[in-house]
Amino acid sequence: RKGPPPPPPPPGAPSPGTVGRRAAAAVAAPAGPVLAMQPRVKLRSLFWTKSPRRRDTVWDVVGEGDLPMDVGHLTALEQLFLQSATAPAMRSSSGAGAAKKAETTVSLIPLSRANNISIMLTQFSNFRRGPQDIRRAVCAGELGPERLSLLLQIAPKDDELKACQLFSGKAEDLSPPEQFLLTMSTVPRLHDKIHVLILMAQFQGLLDTASEAIECVEKACAQIISCQRLHAVLRVVLTVGNTLNYGTPRGSADGLRLDSLQKLADMKVTKKPAGKAKGDDGATPGSPAQSPSPQTAGSNGHDLGSSGGSNGDPGLPPGVRTLLEFIAWVVFSHQQKLLSRQPSGWMRGRGGFLSDHLGAVHNASVRVQGEMPEALKALESGLAAAESEQAAAAATASKNVTVRITVPSDAAGNTP
Repeated sequence: RKGPPPPPPPPGAPSPGTVGRRAAAAVAAPAGPVLAMQPRVKLRSLFWTKSPRRRDTVWDVVGEGDLPMDVGHLTALEQLFLQSATAPAMRSSSGAGAAKKAETTVSLIPLSRANNISIMLTQFSNFRRGPQDIRRAVCAGELGPERLSLLLQIAPKDDELKACQLFSGKAEDLSPPEQFLLTMSTVPRLHDKIHVLILMAQFQGLLDTASEAIECVEKACAQIISCQRLHAVLRVVLTVGNTLNYGTPRGSADGLRLDSLQKLADMKVTKKPAGKAKGDDGATPGSPAQSPSPQTAGSNGHDLGSSGGSNGDPGLPPGVRTLLEFIAWVVFSHQQKLLSRQPSGWMRGRGGFLSDHLGAVHNASVRVQGEMPEALKALESGLAAAESEQAAAAATASKNVTVRITVPSDAAGNTP
């Protein structure tokens, strides 16, 4: 006989079977309508990398709103990116690896490595005793960050340390670069020591650089979340990509990895427009390559090939050569809706449509590609080396050291 059912869990408690999915459920955004149109012909595929729609990301915002394409845009997409045997292939950025060349060794190290060490050692020419003075300066912490960085490049590697430990000949028989490695191999944990010394000299500067860069990235993230123009562009990207990938595993995307945006410029049109298409008002539709002047753009909403024709077909946009330019054409066809405050100043030169509203993103991009990764990498490697040195020093201090002292006695057996 079955007893009464168990009481329901308290509010906020996870239900059975959902504990393992708590993290995913906490960040997953509710599924919304897929931005896509069903094509009437077979289109070429866009090989992008899908990303799930998550809360507090730009894709959670982009997924909201009306479909940014109509029948006219779909017709142009079908004609420009029709699947055919002669469709141009996307360029591949991967290159073939080079075969390793056989190296001629001196005695302990390869000849190329010995030459590099010789060149670097010219920066230490003021050390009269050569490797011995360099070793003493490292142990005493007397080298500056510039010389420490050079020394880090020529410090003995693991395989070179083993070769030096196995060497039983005379140091005079070795070349100067090998004598340097042999001397420096006697410094325990040399790489860690150099990293720690560099960190001590540069810590405050690296910390300021990383903090400023992180603050700049946070401003860029906030700007991306709030930029309506960027949301409109990404909404068109999703719609066009899902339409191209309709019925395939790459379709029905709620988001995509940002590096997939680079493929938009690599995907060429299947055929180029033969001539300039005419709108119902007799004007030539604009394009990213042939933009109307600020005085005429946005005056009637049809300069850019908007779907205002009698059959809803804006025709083929002139000058469009890539999928990226097609997406720009679709975005600009909604200029009245996007730029209601300044309908006549929607573009000041090529690329100004987004850059005027994403200044923080540009600044963050410069920092992310330059000083920020270098500062974070230097801090990470330096702190890891400091932890390793601290642990090694603690282990050495905990060892019991026995010191035996022999005191001589006189002839009578008396000790002083």
